[in-house]
Amino acid sequence: MSTRNGLGKVLRLLAIILFGFAAVVMLLGGIGTSCAAWAPQAFGSMAVLAKMQWLYITVSILTTALGVWGIYLTVALARGRAGSYRSALIMLLIGLVAAGAQMLASEALRGKSAPNNMRVYITLFALVVLLLLRLPAVWKRMGFESGGGSGSAMAPMGAAMLVMGLVMLTVQYWAAAGHWIDGVNYADVWHMRLLIAGSLTTASGLALLVLRGVLREAVSEGQPATSN
Repeated sequence: MSTRNGLGKVLRLLAIILFGFAAVVMLLGGIGTSCAAWAPQAFGSMAVLAKMQWLYITVSILTTALGVWGIYLTVALARGRAGSYRSALIMLLIGLVAAGAQMLASEALRGKSAPNNMRVYITLFALVVLLLLRLPAVWKRMGFESGGGSGSAMAPMGAAMLVMGLVMLTVQYWAAAGHWIDGVNYADVWHMRLLIAGSLTTASGLALLVLRGVLREAVSEGQPATSN
């Protein structure tokens, strides 16, 4: 049976935030790849990708689905559901293979793979971190799949959602380098959709964190004072 301590709670929180970050980057990457996947000829230098269009279509669909699954798994990890850690590893591994295949193809066809190469590095980093957390000395401190109720899930869920929302709100900036084509920043073509989704996700994350703080305050006030 796993028990959490202070350090374990911090590591668990950071791991869930990192995984959530990787999941939303994967989701945005899968959606962003759709332009190169379905109509490469319409995007200037992307036209050369038509030689392996089947690969980009497959990666786009698969990566988008993995991103959605990853967001679900972020909640599952926060709630401490059994099997969520193993599923998270599987999601990251499949995502890494897909992003890696896209990166190699892009490098071969057009000489660069940005910003997909960043997705490869983020996914790899998250996978390595989660694997390191499985070391027995670390794992028993975290209680990754020991549940703990909805209250204990609020902090990691809120923090992860806050990071996810901020990633959505700023994607037109950090992904712009690889998306300027003919004077258009294609990372910003879904500006309003991402603004709404990012704002709602950010607000929900903040609400969970505030609610968690209020509940903790209420619980501590309701506890009887102890005397020596």
